[in-house]
Amino acid sequence: MTTHTQDLTQLYTHKKWQHKPKYSQAMLEAMRGIKHSDWTVTNRAELDAFASVAITGKLPSMPDTWCYLRYDGRHSCDVKNTWAYVYRKFEKFMNTGTPQFLIFNPKGNKKLKFYAFSTLPGSLGCPGMGACQDWCYSLKAWRYPEPYFRQLQNLLLVKAQSEYITEAFQAIPHGKTLRLYVDGDHDSLETLQMWFDLLKTRPDLQVYGYSKSWDLFLKYNASGQTFPSNYVLNLSSGSKFESFPLSQLGMKEKMLMLECVRNLFLALQVDVPMPKDGRADQPAFLAHVRAVKKAAKDEGYGNVFVCPGKCYDCMPNGEHACGNKSINVPVAIGIH
Repeated sequence: MTTHTQDLTQLYTHKKWQHKPKYSQAMLEAMRGIKHSDWTVTNRAELDAFASVAITGKLPSMPDTWCYLRYDGRHSCDVKNTWAYVYRKFEKFMNTGTPQFLIFNPKGNKKLKFYAFSTLPGSLGCPGMGACQDWCYSLKAWRYPEPYFRQLQNLLLVKAQSEYITEAFQAIPHGKTLRLYVDGDHDSLETLQMWFDLLKTRPDLQVYGYSKSWDLFLKYNASGQTFPSNYVLNLSSGSKFESFPLSQLGMKEKMLMLECVRNLFLALQVDVPMPKDGRADQPAFLAHVRAVKKAAKDEGYGNVFVCPGKCYDCMPNGEHACGNKSINVPVAIGIH
């Protein structure tokens, strides 16, 4: 594995990222009489270093800790959803160039019922990453091998401007909604150009997203090209460009003037978490809303639309605030 820089090592070595077996050592030995010494143990530093090798076009070696003998006597390479097993799928992609993971997820996730596209979060896939690295939910998905390798595959396809992306995009059914991106971000002006060229070929799709790569959108706008009419952008807080000056206006103010931009998407620290049942737990949800509105006011924002946590039911008739330009106020979500 390649040596990683100290700042990323500190970021990627959180104790939550130490994967632990479901059963204790003593329980396992009692169950099978098998002595277990090697378990799947990984962390963000190792995964980021793995991706750093992969984007050069080389297949990284599989870390030894990904191979182990399970309590049931089976090897991890033979068991679905282990790091060793999913690595083999990624190995096939690297050797053949044929995608082994979904490029567009038609079911999104439990909070998102739209088509979804993702690449790697973090420094490799989010060049505009700033303060958001302290609370990025996308990095938490790296606890599981399938999302990580799917994101890495897609990042490599994007960088290669692969025809597989074009084919998968054109195969999205008529009239669907697509979130571009869920994880990751536009990593270059070439990537932004690719997506906007594709979006212009499918005016039937409703496409929305969030970005911290504000410099790329301003460069695209400066080129004199028009933004796709079916694309709505939310400016994510936590961007490294958030307080970056540009002429007499801040970069944020310049971005808010772009035709494709709806408004801001704010992540605000609150002491009252979103209830697990969302709006179904009305008293707890209203307490959360009040906390988010107060946090927004304390940071100098006026009225905000508080995100209820699920993209598909925040407005009537299946509409969603982040994809609706008529909701011309910041959308805010509470983090804690």
